[in-house]
Amino acid sequence: MRKSLLFLVALSLLVACKGKSSKEINTNEALPTIKNDTAAFVLGVVNTDSVLAKYTFAVEARESMIKKMEESQRILRTRTEAFQREVVDFQTKQANNGFMSVKRKEEEEARLQRKGEELAKYKESLEDKLIENQQKLSKQIEDSLSMAIKAINNPKRFAMIISTNSQNGNVLYADDALIVTNEVLEYLNSRLKK
Repeated sequence: MRKSLLFLVALSLLVACKGKSSKEINTNEALPTIKNDTAAFVLGVVNTDSVLAKYTFAVEARESMIKKMEESQRILRTRTEAFQREVVDFQTKQANNGFMSVKRKEEEEARLQRKGEELAKYKESLEDKLIENQQKLSKQIEDSLSMAIKAINNPKRFAMIISTNSQNGNVLYADDALIVTNEVLEYLNSRLKK
């Protein structure tokens, strides 16, 4: 098993470059070499974008969330359009003096205002439910990922396992031997089949 010491490379570079400006650093100098010994600090890397794209549960959860969101938007759009038609009808009646009395006009105006407020509350409720469901699914995926990482790191192959993704590119390079994304995915997806 190949072990890499990215941390030590970075530390060595910092020490080698300490106090030198970019013009003083000789790029022809040999970089320090890292020895592979058994007491080395071994780092594992998981690409969370790959996990989210290939973990069956995450894919199905994302598809389910999209369907729920589309259905919620459809219902909200239908209710909003119906409300807008009522408002237009009210405005048309008002313009044509279609109300029998001022009291009847005020009652209809109050009813439409309540209906508009109810529609706004309904929209907020839908958004809250979607956010709550998304947070719940994110937590489930996070818990599953954490469990998988612990399982594949038994016995302690890695001193630390970090994540990288397209949004948070803190890991600029990782030796292929350190990337455990596929192991994590295999573990996660195999548990779904049981």
